[in-house]
Amino acid sequence: MSHASLADPPRLGIHDRDVERRQGAYLMAVPDEEHQDLQHRMLRLTMGSLYAARDNVRAALVPSQVRPAVLDITAGSGRWAIDMAREFPHADVVGIDVTSSNLPRGKRLPPNLHFETTDPNEGMAQYAGKFNVVHARFAHLAIRDFHGFLYDCARALRPGGVLLLVDRIHALVDKDKNLLPVVEEGQPG
Repeated sequence: MSHASLADPPRLGIHDRDVERRQGAYLMAVPDEEHQDLQHRMLRLTMGSLYAARDNVRAALVPSQVRPAVLDITAGSGRWAIDMAREFPHADVVGIDVTSSNLPRGKRLPPNLHFETTDPNEGMAQYAGKFNVVHARFAHLAIRDFHGFLYDCARALRPGGVLLLVDRIHALVDKDKNLLPVVEEGQPG
């Protein structure tokens, strides 16, 4: 698969966090590789596996005349993609992220794995119909149009493919379960 890589966006420090500024999109804290790997291990322990729907994923990645393929969107440190490439050496694994800052560099990677820097907010037409498994973790942090993103994920799947989403959205509520307002740092609330 050939794909043009995007340059990493500029970064700035806000409240002692490294934050990326994307043109017209969002500000997103960039967790370091150690934090992302810890998060990966915690999720793996919580789920008891590298991925949910084990039987479905294994069935989707059975070797066939067309080499199976896995797409990891919002790949972060690349740990999930690396583990999938090792577990399924007969499948091609592609990890994509909006920044290459935490993607593995200089590490010995499985030969069936490669990473690309691309922004799924710009669409993923180049991936249409190419993957048996599509995976995204915490994509809500980076995606502006989640419905459009889900459509692109579905389009990336081959017939019988499996979409794996790991996400969470936290909302702070008061004792009556009313949403608390967003306030600036230092403001009461």
